[in-house]
Amino acid sequence: MKKHLEEAPVHAEHTTEKFSHNPRSKLALNWLLPFIMAFFLLATFFIIANDYHDWGGDFSLYINQSKALLNGSVAQIHAINKFGLENSTLADRSYTPEMFPWGWPILLTPAIKLFGQDYFWLKLYMMFFLVAIIGASYVLFRKKIGTMYSLIIVLCITLNPVLINQTKQVLSGFPYLFFVLVSLILHKQVTKSQNWGFWKLLLMIFVFFLASIIRTEGILLVGAVFVTYFVNWAKTRFNKAYLIGNQWILIFFSGYLFFQIIYQYTLPSGIPSHAEHLRFVSIDRVHNNFLACLNSVSNCFSSFLGTTFAFISLPFAFLGAYKRRKKDLLIVIYFFMHLVILLIWPYHDSRYIYMIIPFYFYFLMVGLLSLKLDIQLRNTKVSLATISFIAIISLLCIDYYNKIIPQAWQSVIVEGPETGDAKEMFQYINTHTKNKDIIVFFKPRVMSLYTGRKSLIVHDNPKKIKTLGDYLILHKMFGDYLQQSSLLFRTPEWLNLKYENSRFLVYKVEK
Repeated sequence: MKKHLEEAPVHAEHTTEKFSHNPRSKLALNWLLPFIMAFFLLATFFIIANDYHDWGGDFSLYINQSKALLNGSVAQIHAINKFGLENSTLADRSYTPEMFPWGWPILLTPAIKLFGQDYFWLKLYMMFFLVAIIGASYVLFRKKIGTMYSLIIVLCITLNPVLINQTKQVLSGFPYLFFVLVSLILHKQVTKSQNWGFWKLLLMIFVFFLASIIRTEGILLVGAVFVTYFVNWAKTRFNKAYLIGNQWILIFFSGYLFFQIIYQYTLPSGIPSHAEHLRFVSIDRVHNNFLACLNSVSNCFSSFLGTTFAFISLPFAFLGAYKRRKKDLLIVIYFFMHLVILLIWPYHDSRYIYMIIPFYFYFLMVGLLSLKLDIQLRNTKVSLATISFIAIISLLCIDYYNKIIPQAWQSVIVEGPETGDAKEMFQYINTHTKNKDIIVFFKPRVMSLYTGRKSLIVHDNPKKIKTLGDYLILHKMFGDYLQQSSLLFRTPEWLNLKYENSRFLVYKVEK
């Protein structure tokens, strides 16, 4: 029996030829379903879209940096955020940089320029990146495992409520993943051709660079290129002929370094060394991160089976990575580098795992196909991989029905800076305080975005509020959530209530 991995592209081609021998018709059929999936995602967006955003925090600095690029206030925004970081009292504030990498703020500037801080349009911009991920994943995987299996993978992304709901936040994960996928596509095109062409190589270098300045994890992709070609060179026993035949590698690293030098001297990074966070690494933290990653992966399969799917699928995904270690060495190295970072990084968030989900689906598919197990259904043999992914898609459809469809029938008001009470509070700060006033608030970056004031978090330290703050704002409903909750119940004499609505209390700090 022939191997499934070898048969898949052939089967995909023969299936298409039944409909037409015309290459243009064949191409149209191959892209019809991805186009339908893209349309489905955009239709879903208009079902769930609204003008709200959660409190978050990261999104506000991204938008503020983008606005700073447009109005020339980069130094001012840097100073405001640096002040908040240096004076806030939270023990774990060090993971937040003074400034985020500039890749995503740069990509945001056209949307901010056209639509301002309108979250409906900014979320639509996010959805376009998810649609682009569908197309890029299809292009990357189709030549590896065939049209049918690639369509199954992108369908798992398309129907995934967890990924769809991520477009409600203006964050960097999806733009980063898109440019990682494009980097891998261009890398394949350059390396498979002896006549790669300077401009295509330059484009590849720039896309790698862009991925690395959207998120710092992007440097792993560059590192994976180095490891890949060192391994391949070692296989030739460090033969000089290998380097002569792959001169583009030197151009790649030189070009990447050139772009990085320009970037570092043009814009302030404000990103602390990641090495300083190693003091937070421990066996318990790695163990907790492992369980959290399993939970995040499982959520991308089904929301009601706990970590079951992750435990079941993980061995097959690792098997798939092993099976593709030669043909997809770059992807395998990058995938495992990223996993290592997720395990040791002290601050876990579910959205971090979503940036490698397409690769997880891909390796899972390869792992299942490599078992070469067919199941007889009436007169047809169906691979275990196909049946397994049909089950996954069925579970995703149930989740889509339970999580996405209800949003079409009821208006979801997200607790955040766009609610009526929050807007009224920000309006009060803008009209009744001075530009130089310092606001103590549980989300200082959001306060700075909406008011332009310096802001900081103060937790369990009333003395610091009195010393540094000019105004204190408390959220009535959040209790001990990153704020001085004791002041909700016992107000000292040096706090003078100036404004109140159903959710917020604004106090003037009397010196």
